Amino acid sequence: MQKSPRILRPDTVVVKNPVGEIDFKASYLETKIKYVRVDTSYGIKQSKRGIDSDDNAVLVIDLNDLVAVQDEEIAEFVDADNFNMEPGTFTLSGGDTIIFNNREYTVNKVNTKRNLSGAPVFVEVYLK
Repeated sequence: MQKSPRILRPDTVVVKNPVGEIDFKASYLETKIKYVRVDTSYGIKQSKRGIDSDDNAVLVIDLNDLVAVQDEEIAEFVDADNFNMEPGTFTLSGGDTIIFNNREYTVNKVNTKRNLSGAPVFVEVYLK
């Protein structure tokens, strides 16, 4: 399948997957993902008093053109059900942390779009 143009996906995010604790402190597997689209105006609502923001955002990742890196190594996306916390893999599931423009968001919902053969093609991540 053809990838979407990178000019439509100018953003970079960091995904933090919790992998356990070390000395009672949370440990994370951090993955830097380039060429994604983050829409921070997703949660804006028009009301009688003006525009209200509920601090929601949506992240879209084109898996046909995935550029993900962990510790200078290429990382690949796996479904949350198949994620076994190994280096070189990352997932997106409820409760994960996304860092965009020095601001932390929490993953609220993940919607994976698949092609006819069942392989994931796009991932929509709803952030709070």
